[in-house]
Amino acid sequence: DALCGGSGTEVMAQKKTRPDVREQFARARQLMQTEMPAEEVGASIEPMGILGRMAVPGAKALTNPLTGNITYNVPMNEGGTDAEAADTLLHELTHRRQIKARSVPQRLKGMLGDLLPGGLPYHQRPDEIAAFEAEIRRAVGQGRSIYTPSFATGEMTEQADIPLRSAMLRSMKGTR
Repeated sequence: DALCGGSGTEVMAQKKTRPDVREQFARARQLMQTEMPAEEVGASIEPMGILGRMAVPGAKALTNPLTGNITYNVPMNEGGTDAEAADTLLHELTHRRQIKARSVPQRLKGMLGDLLPGGLPYHQRPDEIAAFEAEIRRAVGQGRSIYTPSFATGEMTEQADIPLRSAMLRSMKGTR
């Protein structure tokens, strides 16, 4: 038991007190019905299957670039707060809005551009910048800071204020 970090009873008690990710995302979805009603309506928001988790093991959630359906990675969200689940869902609903605004050929072109060599790094893609900005605005509006990737380097950094898109784009180009 000492090697495992406690008795089986203690481990079970810890699991029972930890919030259930599915319940957190259900509560987050209820919040988004108020915060992003147009994007939330009709959205498929489900736990990610094993193939999704294997394809992108570090992702907290994904939005299907063709359908706009959202899946969340239960293991990657374990131990998170309700606010973090809502931030993640807001990020993905931002992508859903972006996807719904595009034609199917535009969706295919965008998806291929993300997958082929020579595309922009994840943290510099305009759609990702917009989704992370939405998360930052939400957190700052609630008096919280949030960790998001630096749009210049991709390293996770704490954001306590709302960065301006023009400042981010200048920093990505290395100019001031």
